[in-house]
Amino acid sequence: MDAVEVCGGLFRQVEQDPAVVAAARAAGRHQLVLAATGYTSPIWGSACDERVLELLAYCRLLTPADTVTAILHIEGDSPLIDLLRCAGWSTGVTDLYAKLEPIGRNRGEWLASLSSKRRIAIKRDIRRLEEGGGVVELLTGRDILPVLRSVTALEAEAERRHNGAADVRMLATVNENLLGCFGDLMTMVVVRDAASEPVASCSTLSGGGLVLCRNGGSREPAAQKLAGYFHADYYGPLALGWANGDHGLLLGPGSLDPKLLRGARPQALVSAIPPGAPNVLRRLLEVTDGVIRSRARSLGWPVPAGPLGEGFG
Repeated sequence: MDAVEVCGGLFRQVEQDPAVVAAARAAGRHQLVLAATGYTSPIWGSACDERVLELLAYCRLLTPADTVTAILHIEGDSPLIDLLRCAGWSTGVTDLYAKLEPIGRNRGEWLASLSSKRRIAIKRDIRRLEEGGGVVELLTGRDILPVLRSVTALEAEAERRHNGAADVRMLATVNENLLGCFGDLMTMVVVRDAASEPVASCSTLSGGGLVLCRNGGSREPAAQKLAGYFHADYYGPLALGWANGDHGLLLGPGSLDPKLLRGARPQALVSAIPPGAPNVLRRLLEVTDGVIRSRARSLGWPVPAGPLGEGFG
């Protein structure tokens, strides 16, 4: 992760003064970055304490004198944020992610918790799958192996649609490594069409009573005809959560609107820079903080107000 990119909100289309960005890039030629676990934090639990600052202080001794230090993407309610503020760090909201909680014990309970408008949209998605002859599979642990190649192809196709290119080998390696590390805590949601061909997928990890939706893939227009994206990334993980007795889904930072329409709420991710950080980096963080807070308000979920120096909340 790059401190200028994140603090400047550049990957979230925050408009910044180009001169300030250029100055921050020049100042941030050397960086010491601690990347927090961000929206995945709830499945690991919180282990943030003074040792984080001790680790940074030690690492700082090993870096060039002009090194820019930053901690990026801390979950908004992490105890680390208060520790950083007490140590004089400046903090700001740099991203939002979607969390769906509670999910009830079954589809009926979950639907009953939603508005009529949301229920209609979801039932329409379910009908599209049924009428199109599609099915959803939940494959866990070693049962994922036979579909890994197909899933990688779906992820690569989705990546190319969004970014224009995809590293197929990297995607395959990541999935293989995740399966090797997490075993039965990893589940692959696969949507198949009437011919039993995979048309959409989502890799998930489970922990802490939550299902983390990590990466999705789809083949269009076949997936769209079945509402494949929504079944792979929402309804399939929900079914997994109900089967496991989980209480929520972590849906990630992108495409917030469809996630909110299906009952999720945005949560804040916070980044921090220490006393003595370049003023240009602080200016970027301040602008990003204001823009992301404004976006949260427009989504009906205002981030608590407060000056940047006091930090989020």
